[in-house]
Amino acid sequence: MCGICGIVYREKDQQVDEKLLIQMRDRLIHRGPDDAGTYINQNVGLGSRRLSILDLSANGHMPMSTPDQYFWIVHNGEIYNFQELRSTLEAQGVQFRSNCDTEVLLHLYQRHGPKMLDLCNGMFAFAIWDNTQKSLFLARDRMGIKPLYYVLNANGLYFASEEKALFAAGIAREFNESSAAELLFFRCIAGEKTPYQGVQRLLPGNFMIYQDGKTTIHRWYDLSEKIDSNGQIADKMQAQEEFKELFDSSIRLRRISDVPVGTLLSGGLDSSSMTAAMARQAGAGISTFTVRFKDEAYDEGEYARELTKQWDLDYHELYLPEPNLPEMLRQSTYYLDEPLMHGHDPHLLAISRMAKQKVTVLLSGEGADEILSGYVRYLFFRSPQWIVNKLSAASRYFSKDGIFPGRIQKAVQLLNLRSDIDRIVYSSAELMPHQFNGKIIPDLEYRYQIAEEAQKAYSDPVRQVMYYDQHTYLQSLNDRNDRMTMGASVECREPFQDYRLLEWAANLPTKLLYESGVGKAVLRNSMNQTLPKSILKHKKWGFGVPWHTYLRENPVFYEKIQALSKGKLKTRLIHNDTIESGAQSFLEGIDHFLPLIRQYVFFDIWQDVCLS
Repeated sequence: MCGICGIVYREKDQQVDEKLLIQMRDRLIHRGPDDAGTYINQNVGLGSRRLSILDLSANGHMPMSTPDQYFWIVHNGEIYNFQELRSTLEAQGVQFRSNCDTEVLLHLYQRHGPKMLDLCNGMFAFAIWDNTQKSLFLARDRMGIKPLYYVLNANGLYFASEEKALFAAGIAREFNESSAAELLFFRCIAGEKTPYQGVQRLLPGNFMIYQDGKTTIHRWYDLSEKIDSNGQIADKMQAQEEFKELFDSSIRLRRISDVPVGTLLSGGLDSSSMTAAMARQAGAGISTFTVRFKDEAYDEGEYARELTKQWDLDYHELYLPEPNLPEMLRQSTYYLDEPLMHGHDPHLLAISRMAKQKVTVLLSGEGADEILSGYVRYLFFRSPQWIVNKLSAASRYFSKDGIFPGRIQKAVQLLNLRSDIDRIVYSSAELMPHQFNGKIIPDLEYRYQIAEEAQKAYSDPVRQVMYYDQHTYLQSLNDRNDRMTMGASVECREPFQDYRLLEWAANLPTKLLYESGVGKAVLRNSMNQTLPKSILKHKKWGFGVPWHTYLRENPVFYEKIQALSKGKLKTRLIHNDTIESGAQSFLEGIDHFLPLIRQYVFFDIWQDVCLS
């Protein structure tokens, strides 16, 4: 919806420079091209760039204040149940000047303080300045769909929707060297830390209060507290009906908008279910947007096209020309601010730009895998002994260099780890310490903290790794979705991450998530009469991108990998002989080294775009 930023100086007599605040604000213009505003009160400054979604009039201008000007707010996101909350406030005598959800947040905070967060169903990151207490309140939604970064230093507190806005305020842009190993193994950093020295993210489900130079952070939402083993559903049909009711409600809420709404449609089960559910409610003509690939092994476009024909939808597709990839990779890196983790960021940015010509809001299927158990790697945690038995009989799958192909190799790597908690932590990693002879060991304090939390919440290993992913891997997907869509001035909404659906699924027995060894059974069965059979039976692909081809065939990427193989690609990641030999093997056609090589190429581009 918007880009927000602000400064609160420690010294009350230090004046916020309006030009500096505007520099921060306008670095986020892609997040809000429709309107801009600032509020300055001596040592406090708030800035906003607005993407108009609800109440397109000037009444939705931010920063917004209460009539007495005691409270000021800048808000990024959407409160989907704002109409219900507004009705309650009006019954209490509150008079509204706009029809937007931001004003609802403001009055909720005025009456309930931080407890108001429990009332909100939405995706949000917002800041409220309290002129009576001289305090700043920062809050982030339960699932971390909307971002919020901050810097605390001797001068005070700086915050913004994206890291680039902090650097526009004069914050030093320096690589956080301690993050290098985690970036190498996991491609992203989990928790509060970022790749930038001194820049932190407010965690999902957390709020912060800054007052008199002191900071208090509180976790206001904890999923583990919502798990009730005594209240689990035992009946398959009951699970399907309850899921369908919650999912339809989630879609209905996310259709609320004063601008056109479309869907990101890959052709897979998740996005197809979401699109069909939306079509069931809204009827024909919904705009859908699909990325296509010339390589049939990665292309699901025909499935997407079949769905849109069935429901009479407005179908749009995009082939991203391969020569454009290096430049699109640079642009998507700029918007993300961090090294790319997911290989389809350039494609998502491109399809979002296409969508902007028709809609301002897109719905995405992100989160279904982590919440409903869709990843193939979860099977390892469901039946590890079965995996062991299969591997013992799988010696014929060894290649000449002793490497197991694909997912078998990942299972072997997990089996070789020393403990259950290590297997949870490294389940989403593409590289392992033993591949570097144990000489590179990342600092994974936050990841182990979440893994321990998962073990306390569940005794079931599958649920443990799902919980872990919801707090780590899914956050990187949410960051990617937010930055690439907002980079095109489009808002992205995720129906599968409605907190009611999340909590319901968290209490669903694992056996009801699977059918014939395949995950997301409750989703598949609930959509049995809605989706084409081809989609229901289609093997899960995910949003894959043929980077093994791109990296070898595109001259820009090929040149970087050649330099890496000779020790001449000077990144600030980590270098040793394993990496150089891996680069050479990749150039010779061994795909086993793709995760390593892709990460170095992405990191090198990030270093050039964001650090130089």
